[in-house]
Amino acid sequence: MHRFFIIIIFFISFGCSSSTYGPESHEQLTTAEFIKKPFTGEINIEKFRKENRNLKYRKYIRTPKSNPSMVDTVYRFFSGKNNILFYKPQQKDEVFLINLTVGDKKIRLKNSIKPGLKKENLHKRLSDFPSAKNDTVRVTHHNKTGTFIFKANKLEKIMIYPSKGEKNQ
Repeated sequence: MHRFFIIIIFFISFGCSSSTYGPESHEQLTTAEFIKKPFTGEINIEKFRKENRNLKYRKYIRTPKSNPSMVDTVYRFFSGKNNILFYKPQQKDEVFLINLTVGDKKIRLKNSIKPGLKKENLHKRLSDFPSAKNDTVRVTHHNKTGTFIFKANKLEKIMIYPSKGEKNQ
């Protein structure tokens, strides 16, 4: 009987902890790597939806002007301080991040980067994060900009969105 309880505790503790988007490791990333790909692994809409049940979900159909016979899909996940948009072209089997605003600790980003993280810990997880004393830090890399907003030296909000230019700061 005693062994039975130990086995059950083992499965509860370790067997249910895997996550496609769970950033369990704390590997050293560059800010550009994080902005380019803030989630662990490839994006799978159904898995993302299951793992983020706290987010509302909307699906929009888009017809590209260049090819009206194609139908692309935009997926929006949102609630309170969070808004995440993914784009899936019909002709590709890949999902792309369009826009991300995260103000909630429940959203799982790569390397356990999330609101509430102290600025000094963010510097440990992003090797080249600028050491500005500002409350807002913007980093642009190729076609995306990452904006990190701090309050009292803690990360309050993360935004990733398309940038207008091809700057590399």
